Amino acid sequence: MAMSEVQQENILTYVNSLPSDIGDNIIQCMNRWSKGEQAYGYIHPVQVCSNLLALQTRMPFLSDQQAMDLMILKIYLQQTT
Repeated sequence: MAMSEVQQENILTYVNSLPSDIGDNIIQCMNRWSKGEQAYGYIHPVQVCSNLLALQTRMPFLSDQQAMDLMILKIYLQQTT
């Protein structure tokens, strides 16, 4: 998963709008996947976003803007990874 500096900055913009524990989880998964460590139990960052969005529909815990940012981040990660 090689990304340009611009792509990384765009991703960080969306991640920084999320609660820190969620953002840290997404970044950790992105780092592990970029190093090829997906075999060690780290799910793909897109799957992390999907899981959080599914949880958001069942039990909202994000603001409307954060949920939108998470959705955009998921789409962006699908296109770059």
